[in-house]
Amino acid sequence: MNKKMDDVRDADIAQAGKALLRAAKQARKIAQQTGTPLVIYEDGKVVKKMIPKEDSTSDVLTLDEVAHYLRLPKETIERQAVHNRIPGRRIDASWRFLKAAVDDWLRSCDSRTILLQQAGALAKDETLPELRAAIYAERERPEGCKQE
Repeated sequence: MNKKMDDVRDADIAQAGKALLRAAKQARKIAQQTGTPLVIYEDGKVVKKMIPKEDSTSDVLTLDEVAHYLRLPKETIERQAVHNRIPGRRIDASWRFLKAAVDDWLRSCDSRTILLQQAGALAKDETLPELRAAIYAERERPEGCKQE
């Protein structure tokens, strides 16, 4: 009895081929990113094969790609980039962002500066240091990023 996958009535078995293709694609991607060999079946043998790393251009993102990556409107990203609040470069009429720089920016511990920029009205308020100290004291945390 010779049946094609299209003729298989069991839904789970019918989807197995697609699942295997997704798994193989993911394994290839991981091998490519980590520089580890991929174990494959080739010419009747099981072999380890190195997958060359992708071109580094994937590390450079457009405005649309950064907006998608950060799940924000592209207008917000552009506004933040214009004010140097997110790392990016304008080249003629378009923006480019290094993914690593965006990741570093996300991990940065500069929340106090960002908060002051967003709340510019408080930036010149003489009572701000006292207010900030009271907030940190209430939270029982030292000022700054590192918690001990």
